[in-house]
Amino acid sequence: MQENMPEQFISATIVRSGDDEGLTDSTTVRPADCSVAELEARLIADMAGKAAELLLTGESHGHEGDIEAATANALELLRREGRRARG
Repeated sequence: MQENMPEQFISATIVRSGDDEGLTDSTTVRPADCSVAELEARLIADMAGKAAELLLTGESHGHEGDIEAATANALELLRREGRRARG
């Protein structure tokens, strides 16, 4: 973590290769004490939750893979952050 970093407004979108339209998105403010990996994991987890909610409410149109992709990305980021912390 970097000290004295100002808060940053961050936005992310899940996209499918070859698809111009974002499928699921997330926007947040990055707290000053939040690492990049932690922020990425938060955004991805939020997007996975939104994709799941769309599926459960029947508002999704065939984007089931977004949940798995977002979850896998979040887990990989957390593993990478753990390896980096262990040195």
